[in-house]
Amino acid sequence: MKFQHNESLTFKDIKKQVTDYLPPEVIPFIEKSYNFSRLQHQNQKRVSGEQYIIHPLHVAYYASLIKMDAETIMACFLHDVIEDCNVSFAELESEFNLNVATIVEACSKVSKLVIKDIKSESFKKLFLAMSKDFRVVVVKILDRLHNMKTLKFLRPEKRIAISKETLEIYAPLALRLGLRNVKNELEDLSFYY
Repeated sequence: MKFQHNESLTFKDIKKQVTDYLPPEVIPFIEKSYNFSRLQHQNQKRVSGEQYIIHPLHVAYYASLIKMDAETIMACFLHDVIEDCNVSFAELESEFNLNVATIVEACSKVSKLVIKDIKSESFKKLFLAMSKDFRVVVVKILDRLHNMKTLKFLRPEKRIAISKETLEIYAPLALRLGLRNVKNELEDLSFYY
């Protein structure tokens, strides 16, 4: 299985994917998380110049490819809204549910860790301990996977630093969670840069 960066990816692609394995009653909640994220990120662009929503779309799509549950897919759409859009935990809990809000909040907390100051094995243990729910780690790994696929838009020294961090932390975590295809892609992209 290859996790592609597809500029024409839409919510319909994800809906088609999740309809194959999730119960129909959760699809409206997944769509609500997509629409909420799209609204929150509407004025943001990626370094590539793409609309920001393309990033959470890909992260959610990757989660659907590995058949993650509805709350994880919702969290994939929402993973940056606390950090980048000033959406509160309470608002996420009210709009969605406690589990989704908790995953998103934990993703924001992990993003704020200063990795360069921590030896990678210690960081991996801290990362796993911080996320009482393994789905936080899955979302962060898939977030990193999509970011690696768009790394070409960053400065060369930034690409190298992110690639090293990916090799030391994210690829081993992916393997630890049984996400061998994700681990392989993270390594391939890291070695490329």
